[in-house]
Amino acid sequence: MKHYVFALLLLFSTKVFAICGLSEENKKLYIASNVMLFADWQTTLDMTRYPQGTYDERGILARALIGAHPSKGAINTYFLTRIGINHLLTCNLSNSNATVYLLLTTLDHGSAAVNNFNIGLRIRF
Repeated sequence: MKHYVFALLLLFSTKVFAICGLSEENKKLYIASNVMLFADWQTTLDMTRYPQGTYDERGILARALIGAHPSKGAINTYFLTRIGINHLLTCNLSNSNATVYLLLTTLDHGSAAVNNFNIGLRIRF
């Protein structure tokens, strides 16, 4: 199932390019930001496999919205919403502002995925 979600994200990205008129740089950053969101999403989902208290959500925004010990449903809702926000902001910001936003999103979720991996959480297919 996760393979299909990832494929749909990449397919969705091509539609965004046609609709939003992104620069070549921002097209690459948009894909990178979605890949990092997906990696963060999947490693965060892995925390639900362990007893409560083994791993806690550490992201400030995510923790405020979904709690320290989120359910799979809360995690899925958060990241699907986050991907939707990624799309809306990318399409509605100027190319220069979108570049900054996409870089920050890629770094934020990429570092979260790496941190999750370093504490033992994995992407499981």
